[in-house]
Amino acid sequence: MSKPKPELKQFGYLSPADFDTHPVWIACHTEDYAEPWFNETDEETFRPWTGALPVSPSDGMLLVRARFELRDGSPHDGFLTPAFKEGDLGMLQPHLFVGGGSFG
Repeated sequence: MSKPKPELKQFGYLSPADFDTHPVWIACHTEDYAEPWFNETDEETFRPWTGALPVSPSDGMLLVRARFELRDGSPHDGFLTPAFKEGDLGMLQPHLFVGGGSFG
């Protein structure tokens, strides 16, 4: 018996509410090639992570809920990609949610 199809979201449509419900999302296109619904995905499709927490960069292309504080002290919800090396902004690719959109 196959697993039910998970919730699929395009990268650009992920919202703070998605990360409230599921704090970690994984890219489907590199992870789920054996699933019957794989043809419904592309490089921008993510699904909720169902594995153990905490996650590691070696688990796949992940987006992890984060809370950012800007220099002026303003807090923002957002997400980032786990990196193997601390402070590697190129790998972390932080995104902040502001005014209904996300900005990297």
